[in-house]
Amino acid sequence: MTQPLLLPPPFPLEEYQARLSALRGIMAERRVDLLIINQFEHMDYFCGYAPIAAMYQAVLVPIESEPVAVIRSLDASAFNESSWLTSYVEYVDDDNPIEVVAATIRTRGYKSATIGVERDSYFLTVNRALEFEHLLP
Repeated sequence: MTQPLLLPPPFPLEEYQARLSALRGIMAERRVDLLIINQFEHMDYFCGYAPIAAMYQAVLVPIESEPVAVIRSLDASAFNESSWLTSYVEYVDDDNPIEVVAATIRTRGYKSATIGVERDSYFLTVNRALEFEHLLP
C-alpha cells in the first residue's frame, strides 16, 4: 500500500535520507542486500514511525531502493501520520507477522539475497528468529 504523508516528519527528509545513506554504507561493507529493522527505536530513527503496540513490526531496508514497512493494520493511521515512507504492507492481528515479513521479502525479489536482521530487538524472540531462518534459508 502507498499513502501520501499526512503530517510533516519531525526531521527534514534529507536527515532521514542521510541516516539511510550511512546505514547503507555499513550494509555494503558487510555485504548485506536487505536489512530487517525491528527495534522500535530504530524504526523511529530511520523512518519516523514508532510502533505503539507489542506486536512484531519491521522496516525492510534494501541496499538501493526505498524501504518498506510491515505494520499492524491497527497502526496504519499512526504510520501514515508520522512516517515519511510511502510504501508499507499491513497485516491483521490474526496473521503471523513473521510470515508476512518473509512473504514481503520474497515478493520484492530478495528471497536469495543476503539478509541482515537486528538480533537485539525486544520483539525478535528466539522462536521468531528461528522462524525467519526456516522461511528465508
